[in-house]
Order: sequence, then C-alpha cells, then structure tokens
Amino acid sequence: MEPSQPEITADAFGAQIGSATELGVDPMFTDAAAGDFTLKDNSPAKGTGDNGVDRGAYAVYPKTDVGYNKNLGLVENVNVNVSFSELNSSAKPGETINIELTLNKRAKKTMTFEVVPVAGDAQIDKDFTFLDSQTVTFKAGESKKTIRIKIPEGYDLDQLLALRIQPTGDTRLEAVGPRNLHLLKIIRVSTRVLTINNVGDSMGHSIVEYHEPGEKITVDAKTREGYTFDSWETGYHDVKLDSYDIDGTRITFEMPDRDLTIRADWIPSGAIVNVTGISFDSNSLSLKVGDKSTIEATISPSNATDKVILWTSSNPLVASVDANGVVTALSEGRQISSQEHWKTAKLSILQNARLQLNIDNDIFLVFEDGNGCLQYNW
Repeated sequence: MEPSQPEITADAFGAQIGSATELGVDPMFTDAAAGDFTLKDNSPAKGTGDNGVDRGAYAVYPKTDVGYNKNLGLVENVNVNVSFSELNSSAKPGETINIELTLNKRAKKTMTFEVVPVAGDAQIDKDFTFLDSQTVTFKAGESKKTIRIKIPEGYDLDQLLALRIQPTGDTRLEAVGPRNLHLLKIIRVSTRVLTINNVGDSMGHSIVEYHEPGEKITVDAKTREGYTFDSWETGYHDVKLDSYDIDGTRITFEMPDRDLTIRADWIPSGAIVNVTGISFDSNSLSLKVGDKSTIEATISPSNATDKVILWTSSNPLVASVDANGVVTALSEGRQISSQEHWKTAKLSILQNARLQLNIDNDIFLVFEDGNGCLQYNW
C-alpha cells in the first residue's frame, strides 16, 4: 500500500501486491493517512485472532518521532539527564516488575518525566498495568525512582512492550538521556518447543515436541539403513545445550527455558549409490479447493543410498504439501490458459542424493525430470 493512500479496497490491494489470496476483506483501519492503524469497532479483524485477540497489520501505538529534532538543544549543555537503569527485562503472568529510572546527577530542581508505551503488541490495562503513575517526578536532591508494572494472567502468547521516557511540564527534552528506551518481554508461554531433526529414517523431516523448562528428556537417534550414527548436534549458533549426557545413540538433557533444535548426524556405512532418476504415478492432477491427493514418486535405482524426498510448496496459500507428498488445494489460482504463463520447478538431485521438489505458483505446475514434463493444475 502506498503511503499516500488513505484507504484502499481489498481488490486494489491485491492488484498492488500481485496476489488475490493475501487479503480477503478490508481490515478497516481507523485512520491510515494519519498513521493510526488501530481497527474500527466493526472491523472484521476484531477478535478473530488466536484466543480472541485482534489480528491484522496494524499498530497498537501511534507514530513516534525518531531521528533529528531541530528543537533539541545540545546534551552537553544539560547538567542532569535521566535514563533507564536497565534496557531490557522480562516478566511472567502474575508478576510485578520494578523498572528503575536514574539521573546521572542529583536533581537541582524538580524534574518531571513520563514513561510511555511506544511499541509492541502488549496493550495497556489489558496485557499490563501501571501500579504507579506513569509520571515520575524527581525533586531536588533525588536521583532514583521506580515504577511498578503488573502482568495479569492472559492467553498463552509471548508479548513485547517498548517503554520510552519523555519529558513533561517545564522539563526540557535534552534532560532525557540516551538510554531512554526499555524493552519488556512478557513471557506467557509455559512450554518450550523442541525440534528434533534427522533421527532414524526421518531424514529431511522434523519431529516437534513441547516440554516444560526443567523437564528431563531422552531422545534416541535410532538406526538408519546404510548409515552409522556419528554424533548429536546439540543446538545451532548460540542456542545450544550447556549440559547433556550421551549414551550411544541416546542423548539426555533438561529442557532449557527457551526453544531448542537438536540434530542426529550420520555417516555412510558403505559406498554411496546416487539417485539417477525419479518417476511419478500420474501425469496430471486436478483438485478443487479443499481436496487432497497424494503424489506417488519412485526413486531410481531402488538401492539408492538416500531415497528421501523433501516436498515443499513455494506458495502454500494456494496449495500445501506434507512430508508424504499429500497435496491440499487451499485456494483458487488465477485463470491462465496459455502455456507461456506456466511456472517451472525443476527436480534438483543434490550431491547427497536428497531430492527437492518445489510446488510453484498458483495453478500451473510443471516438473522436469529429464524425461518430459509433468503438469499439475489448480
């Protein structure tokens, strides 16, 4: 949507983004031209999200000025300024968190500031409550103040809240120091996600489990024909397990208070037999919205070391495909009649014999396997 457009219809929006499936109806923003992307009372996005929350691409808080301000004097000319003592914190439902504001020097006269929510998906008096006034006043001789924020019980979704210090009354803008933004993470999710990759015959597929932090977990890599278990990859980047025990193909650990991904690594136990071809059980597939059908694929030769097919859809809004090649038609594609508009997705046989099958755009799908084309229509 262009910034100059105060309002737009669903059809016009779809034309701009090149898709008729990304937006079904007008979300009914309050005043998009003025930067107010909250929803009108009769908006179709009201209360239709998870757990009854509002949904849509809208801002909870109004626009906030950033960058150069011609009315801002030099900070070096201000003897006293205020900052947050800490720039980030976290809290769980039922907890009260203390956020401290500190002057770099004791106040020489009365100085007044306000702590204002400026960004995030947490809404005041719904997802958090100020137990004290948002207005913080430093009297002469004072240098520290604390505000308290209460987190009520709510739905099971983590949230973020950004708080900013702003001057009020006669207090000058320059009296706000550089550490004027505080990020509060509201941790509502009680379970964490454990993603297990590459165990047994599930190469290319992930196993997703949910566990409480501190729960003791044992995962077995099992066996894989033609391979020998090598080791466990206990996380990615800096999100790794600090403590674990390994017994053969089994790994035991306590679930951390964060999401985690682990992976079993394997090495071939003999000579690698590469894939030389792939064939399908039919040459066309026609589905109506809501229909499902399974694509049967056969790998050649039959003794290939790795015969796993990774099925993915490049446009899951039109058609999705699961790990077993089951295709589900989700929405109508555009009416295209000429072959020149077909989208082509090549079957790429990777060096380790894994195969990537991409289901392409909207309605016409052509798979090239070196022996002709296979067309799938939506």
